[in-house]
Amino acid sequence: MNRISIPPLAAICICLYLTIGNGMTLEALTSVFRPEILNSSVYTMQKLQRFRVSYPSDWNITYDNESTSIIKSPNHDAILTISVTNLSPKTKYTLNQYSEQEIKKINSVTTGRDERFRVAIIESIPYLLSGNNAYKIVYLNETQFNNDSAATIGVPSESRHIVAWTVTGNRIYRISCITNESQYSNYANIFTDILNSFELLQ
Repeated sequence: MNRISIPPLAAICICLYLTIGNGMTLEALTSVFRPEILNSSVYTMQKLQRFRVSYPSDWNITYDNESTSIIKSPNHDAILTISVTNLSPKTKYTLNQYSEQEIKKINSVTTGRDERFRVAIIESIPYLLSGNNAYKIVYLNETQFNNDSAATIGVPSESRHIVAWTVTGNRIYRISCITNESQYSNYANIFTDILNSFELLQ
């Protein structure tokens, strides 16, 4: 009789199935294989209960007030910033209006007179943020410094910015992920998971 070789992972799944019974679903089996971000810390803006977001457990909150929170990777080579802008009752922004304004600001860096700064937009698309209509823009910010001031402000000289925002009620929620372009491949999936984890609270 020919013996059939069963891979170790398949053998474990079969044993689990036989032990727990026929009620085990595919979802229960696959839930064991979690993306890295699920092994994370969860940050909630506690005072006003505005939002929560997940991020890798070894990242640290370096700045936090009622409107802006900054969370950095251990080596400060990736930066997560979440900001909330409260609009006055007289100020009404639609998502399109705010998006146009922000894109103009980004483009103005390139069209300005200062040749040390150059921005190249890679992606500019409608987006969903916590289930709300939003906008997302990805751009490269290339800056030539005459000294090491880049290290002082914590933004690399050639950085990739992924920024998403939504306008809901009288608030603008904005989340951005920044890293050096040379490090981007190390953080691309983490940034995606961070954006997907962002949740607005009631």
